Amino acid sequence: MLITVEIDELLARAARELLAADSRVEVITGDAFRVIPGQGPFDLLFADRGVRDPSDFAALVSLLRIGGRIVMDDVTPESVLPPDSSLRADDIKRSFFASEPRLTWTEVVLPDLRNSLLVGTRTR
Repeated sequence: MLITVEIDELLARAARELLAADSRVEVITGDAFRVIPGQGPFDLLFADRGVRDPSDFAALVSLLRIGGRIVMDDVTPESVLPPDSSLRADDIKRSFFASEPRLTWTEVVLPDLRNSLLVGTRTR
């Protein structure tokens, strides 16, 4: 079973229409932090949400099964950040991954060399 959660009703409806032919996919409308905790454990979470709190990130990691992966996008590789960018000293997404003891993680720079993903595997 594949689950996708979309908070915006119009986008959720579009996703349902797009994925209607695949009976393995369920599209849920709502806030993922409220609707998926009873659904896990998951093999993969793609966290494309504005996670801003360490406890929210820890809760997502808790939803992964051992060996499961969490992926976050919208990361800029340090090599292309301006020298005075505040993200060089304090990038909240990198901080979440680096401080989570249950994850082994890496940054994957995409082919355009201007974007990257953070990918973590739950080890315990």
